[in-house]
Amino acid sequence: MINFAKFSLGSTQVTVERYTGSYTDGIYSYSLDSTFQMYASVQPYSTIEQEQIMDVTGSRIERMLLMYSPQIVYQNSDDSTNPTRDLITVEGVKYKPVRVESWQHLSLQHYRVILRLYDGD
Repeated sequence: MINFAKFSLGSTQVTVERYTGSYTDGIYSYSLDSTFQMYASVQPYSTIEQEQIMDVTGSRIERMLLMYSPQIVYQNSDDSTNPTRDLITVEGVKYKPVRVESWQHLSLQHYRVILRLYDGD
């Protein structure tokens, strides 16, 4: 049985860079709004089929991580909450969130985030 008083969602310290953006002369520019650190559970992302090594976009699976976060992170979005993607640094490497889901498990509200290696886009 899990002791919820001592349960920790994660033990990996990650840094979240939160950006804002706007159009200037038709070009979308990003600007760093804030940076904060949090602890999350981070693990390699894997697919159901063991032989599958690439996802539909052609990115290698080993360049992806699965993160369970106590705080929401943002991916590019059409809604007005935060339309500009966050960047997450895990062990010195930057990743971008490609999917963020509200996740309720073990009576703890948190977020399930799929991260892909940030390639500058």
